[in-house]
Amino acid sequence: MAFKIAKSETYQRQIDVVTVGESGKHEKENFKVTFRRCTNEQLEELRKKTGREVLQEVIAGWTGITDDDGAAVAFDEENFEALIQIPAVSYALVKGFWDSIVVAQEKN
Repeated sequence: MAFKIAKSETYQRQIDVVTVGESGKHEKENFKVTFRRCTNEQLEELRKKTGREVLQEVIAGWTGITDDDGAAVAFDEENFEALIQIPAVSYALVKGFWDSIVVAQEKN
């Protein structure tokens, strides 16, 4: 496949989050986040920032996050702040973003 130099301004990535459930067992959940693409210069600046600051700049939206009633949680500032207060989620988001920059090819 040929390399396409013109890319969209955003891309989606599945984020897997492992939390401890009420029973004490680990539970794996996931959702999709939309990241903004960055240039090399922007990435250099992002490397100087905290994880929270990076997420504020690179997250453009999400799907697959619901409330207790199963209704979709809108992407807005209030919900973003609530989401990144969950340690497992903020860690998974930061890791997911940086991992998406350079994908190491694995042998099967």
